Amino acid sequence: MFPSARFEPRRAGRQRHLAAWASALSAWAISVLLLHWFYATHLQREEQAAEFAALERAAAMAEAVEQGVLRKLDFVEGLHELLQLRERLDRAGDTAGAAAIEEHLTAVARRARFGVQAIGVIRADGVLHWSTAQAPGAQPVSVAEREYFAVHRDGKRELHVSALTIGRTSAIRWSMHLTRALEDRSGNFAGVALVSLDPIELSKKLGALHAGHGEASVVLRLDDGALLALGAPEERRFLGGALPEEAVLFQLMRAERAGRARVWSHLSGRELLFGYRTVSGAPLAVAYGLDAEQELAPIRALRRSAQASMAIAATLSLMILLLVLWWMPPTRARASLPAGLAERAPG
Repeated sequence: MFPSARFEPRRAGRQRHLAAWASALSAWAISVLLLHWFYATHLQREEQAAEFAALERAAAMAEAVEQGVLRKLDFVEGLHELLQLRERLDRAGDTAGAAAIEEHLTAVARRARFGVQAIGVIRADGVLHWSTAQAPGAQPVSVAEREYFAVHRDGKRELHVSALTIGRTSAIRWSMHLTRALEDRSGNFAGVALVSLDPIELSKKLGALHAGHGEASVVLRLDDGALLALGAPEERRFLGGALPEEAVLFQLMRAERAGRARVWSHLSGRELLFGYRTVSGAPLAVAYGLDAEQELAPIRALRRSAQASMAIAATLSLMILLLVLWWMPPTRARASLPAGLAERAPG
């Protein structure tokens, strides 16, 4: 017998053994990859569903904020109408009727209903003619240079909401002025009806809607992003400021009536899931945000747990597979020899 006749079957057995190893390891790798893909796809769908649910909740809360602002605006509109009536009575010489309205408005401001700080009338020359915040006998104060007077003097008849200011007559805290033009019997500009609201009171009302830490709510002006009320106590230091023009949330508010989005908050420095709305009939917008990290934390914890479990399962299955392959005996050369050659083989 030639020596090669003895070794060729043995070499073929080793090749078949290596092929078995390669096939088994390939099957293991494919199984692990498929399992990983299945879990990753499932968890991605779960995260998307959780994010969608959180955005829906944020949108519902934004609508609740809008309704609260609208109730306050309705109350202010009633005060503006009373101020218009007071002016007509005053110009008609009905001092008793004008005084009765003044007494009622003074009581409203004293009780701070709906966060009202002050109510007043600015004449067409820019002088504060009457105000609940003025002490009796106080000297008239000109506010002609203030934005909330100038916009109406220049022709605006709709509701105007000012940025936060320090009151000229009280000078004690922030005020938000809601104004509307007064008209004489001919429809000409006759002055401005002024109602000042407390932004801190409004901010606290927003904060009462928060269910936990990490939530945020805001009321701002659409014209320039001026911040009028902030629900989160840690963000109220930004009152009196404004969102920058490049803020994604501000751009979205200007672009559509209502919506929801996952954006970075310039105020909290976190990624928030926002619902936002523009306020009907007012130059305002509101938003309510939920902390994205907190909302998605359960899904991400599940992902980490699943990844750890899959890693352990993959490692154990690989060890078992290697043990099986290691103890699997190689095909003996003689078992694969043709019968005639096996009989003539020595031994």
